[in-house]
Amino acid sequence: MFLTGEERWKVIRLHVEDQIPLAALARETGISTRTLQRWRRATPLSARSSRH
Repeated sequence: MFLTGEERWKVIRLHVEDQIPLAALARETGISTRTLQRWRRATPLSARSSRH
């Protein structure tokens, strides 16, 4: 499975903005918790607050 940056943000946004735990996202999406942790860490802080 390959996701674009925008698709990754759609998943990570649920954690960053809606406070959904990464473990819950991992179960719902089938993406490993470790991968979600990497994506979150790779998301610049400015993008976290400016994207909608």
